[in-house]
Amino acid sequence: MTLIPGQSHPLKLEKNWKDLQLPVGYANLERLEDEWRLWFGASFQGGSHMIRLQGKDLGSLKRVPPQFSTALVNDYDRDLDGIKEPILSRALGCSLKDGTQLVYGGIGPRYTGGGTELFPQLFRKAPGGKWESLGVPAGDPQAFVAEARRLKATLRCEGGGLLQLPDGRLRLYLHGMCDPAEVAEHVRGGRVALRSLLVAEAEQAEGPWRFVRDEAGKPIDVFAGSTLPWVFPHVQSLGEGKGVLLSGASNWPPKELYAAYSSDGLRFAVPADEQGKALPLTRVTDLHADARFGKILRAAPDTQGAFAIITTISRANDRGLSRMYLGRGSWEAETAEALFLEVNKGFRTE
Repeated sequence: MTLIPGQSHPLKLEKNWKDLQLPVGYANLERLEDEWRLWFGASFQGGSHMIRLQGKDLGSLKRVPPQFSTALVNDYDRDLDGIKEPILSRALGCSLKDGTQLVYGGIGPRYTGGGTELFPQLFRKAPGGKWESLGVPAGDPQAFVAEARRLKATLRCEGGGLLQLPDGRLRLYLHGMCDPAEVAEHVRGGRVALRSLLVAEAEQAEGPWRFVRDEAGKPIDVFAGSTLPWVFPHVQSLGEGKGVLLSGASNWPPKELYAAYSSDGLRFAVPADEQGKALPLTRVTDLHADARFGKILRAAPDTQGAFAIITTISRANDRGLSRMYLGRGSWEAETAEALFLEVNKGFRTE
């Protein structure tokens, strides 16, 4: 990741925000040809479910029946601390060109804070079929998890991203992972302690998923070279010709939300001031003066060439809970091109 001094953000946010009356902390937003889809995990009828709202108007999305519950999971090997199904957190949904739907997220025992395990899990629904758990993504991610379990270590995989590339291949961005051969180097206090965001690709959801590696054979870590914490990271496509957006928050409790941009989804540029200090895309107090923290920011292109923006913040009277807000944004193509030109100089992969 590269800081680009003297460059502003190509994604420009408007200042009018609408409270969607949704008590949601983590979510992702998709624009399909004829509708919007908003995905998030939530507790429902005593279990952890993936929820989807959809409709033609973002301001009045309709809930469809819950997509699935984590009762589908059959490969989690730890005690759930008194709950009947694993939790589902940092989950994101993706609709593929052939109508297949995928969800990637973290599962685990009863949530008690930052030390709770978040174990990677991939779910799929084929056209006309039912939701199923594919378990840990097969291939390199599965080998990473197997090595962590051999060392009796817990995991903290905080989501990442799930895209379909123009040629049909699938790409996962995986937080908290490393090369399986290096797991032992990162175990601290019985936990794999990593601030990383690796990239894996596959021809199909069943895998095998293979880490994208550099010329030296090392998995590409999107966070490499960045001093930002990138709390709650999320990667998404910005639409044809606009590349890929990485968003993430500052240290807990987050007061700033940052963004980085990439033309290929592998090498990212962070806008910075003239002194080389990263510029936040927004501060939570830009939404409300009494905002205490924020968690996410997502952007999806609409049909008019602008962007729908969702973010979640917690205000003084929200008792620590997050609420979702809807805004709009625009795109400066020349600014984006300047960022891409700087960051792609001399960059190669295997």
